[in-house]
Amino acid sequence: MSFSQRLEDVRTGFERPFWVANISELFERLSYYAAFASLARYLHETLSFSHRTLRKSRRFFWRVCLAACDLWRRRSGSPRIPPGASLLHT
Repeated sequence: MSFSQRLEDVRTGFERPFWVANISELFERLSYYAAFASLARYLHETLSFSHRTLRKSRRFFWRVCLAACDLWRRRSGSPRIPPGASLLHT
């Protein structure tokens, strides 16, 4: 089977909602990591933060993101996922 034939099989083997969901997930992940990277670069290059201060601010930003996710989960009534649990093996 040639590469183009395999690519066509993969492309037509899934429905449109599958592709929309996965592509939007990729963009979501890219924007999430870009926020961390751009924040670190801005703080270091523009505001002259030390690497130690950057680590602390990154940790703070991470905790704010986790708190926002937890707040959203509580408001939506979703069950809490224990740390270390896999979403794929439920």
